[in-house]
Amino acid sequence: MRMSLSLSRQVLLRDIEFDQVVRTIRATSFAWNIRMFTQYCWVDWNKTYELSVTIKRQNRCLKNYFDNAAMYWEPLLRNSDINDITSGPFKSAIYTAMFDTINNTTRGQTWLASLWLPMIEINEEVALWKLHGLTRWQTQLTNYYEQGLQQDLIIENALGIRQRVTIHKLLSYNFV
Repeated sequence: MRMSLSLSRQVLLRDIEFDQVVRTIRATSFAWNIRMFTQYCWVDWNKTYELSVTIKRQNRCLKNYFDNAAMYWEPLLRNSDINDITSGPFKSAIYTAMFDTINNTTRGQTWLASLWLPMIEINEEVALWKLHGLTRWQTQLTNYYEQGLQQDLIIENALGIRQRVTIHKLLSYNFV
């Protein structure tokens, strides 16, 4: 079956349902999830910790991306395994770039502690996203890294025996 090489990019630009995003984040290691390309605007949903390097960019974030859950670190952090974050390959970078500074205030300590609470049900998590005014999940495209995509069909016969058949597979790769 012939498929477009740009299919993974087409999928990334579509509206993706929040429950599907949460399920995918939870099923994937933090080390892989962190590879989602986006130019983050905020660490937290309350927009306490801004990440833009210029005022112009931060204003663009407020105007265009305030409702895009992919522009916040909080959804990724809340739905990742704590051990992946605190002891994985990106521990040092995450602490240096975010946690060390956030941890300097009582408010920041409280927020960080909230990340390590047990995960709630997916439908509750989605409701929380919407409560914070988030309406979409859209990452950005990059020419540095191509996202992979695999599409499978599961065929089940009359006896209930299932077989997975891959109909399309495009591997992820870097352009360097």
